[in-house]
Amino acid sequence: MNKPFLFVSSSLALALMAITQPVFADDNVLPTITVAANKTVKDSCVATTTQSLKSEQLLFKTAKSVSVVTREQIQEKQAMSLTDAIQGVSGVISAPLGRRGSDDFIIRGQLSSDAIYVDGLRQAQASDSASNITGLERIEVVKGPDSMDFGQTAPGGIVCSSRA
Repeated sequence: MNKPFLFVSSSLALALMAITQPVFADDNVLPTITVAANKTVKDSCVATTTQSLKSEQLLFKTAKSVSVVTREQIQEKQAMSLTDAIQGVSGVISAPLGRRGSDDFIIRGQLSSDAIYVDGLRQAQASDSASNITGLERIEVVKGPDSMDFGQTAPGGIVCSSRA
């Protein structure tokens, strides 16, 4: 006999909640918040490329996929080799072979360890020595085939670095 009483009381509670809800809805108007910023934005945050495309162009206007690692990013990563510096770039797998002291990386599924350019010149890649990244201004990782611009290269991409 307790169940019909429970049903009637819960129905009564729901009816009271439905009646009182619109009354409280008008009082819950939040105040307007105004946000102002005083930081100025530099125009230098738009990256341009000179080495990897052999002309100075804005990166967002190029038809190629280019990722840039700046000197500040290299210092923040505390990179000791080129493999360390480009670790974390999309489409790049750093040190897949696990060899110490050499630059191993795969770009878009192709082993591209021998496609390293410094200031536009191809570097001879010895199997047991890492590239010197001391004094690099930036590293540009160009993903995709670049044989039209750089001659014989792997279809995965190349790594171009420029010194200050």
